[in-house]
Amino acid sequence: MASWVSTLWFFITFLPMVYLVYTLLKIFDYSKILLKGRVGELKALLLIISIGIAFLFASAFVEVIERIANLFV
Repeated sequence: MASWVSTLWFFITFLPMVYLVYTLLKIFDYSKILLKGRVGELKALLLIISIGIAFLFASAFVEVIERIANLFV
């Protein structure tokens, strides 16, 4: 598969996954570990974690698509 196609698939899966994982992480109750006035730090931490998880998912997804495409070449 061409490199631009795999890059396109990566970003097509990566960007929505960042939003989805961030939204899913906001569901949990962090009141036991959250100190007063530290909401900004928690949001930054959730964003970093969601970017990491989305990167792993998007990389795995593109790898699977490339391997499937190589089966038919």
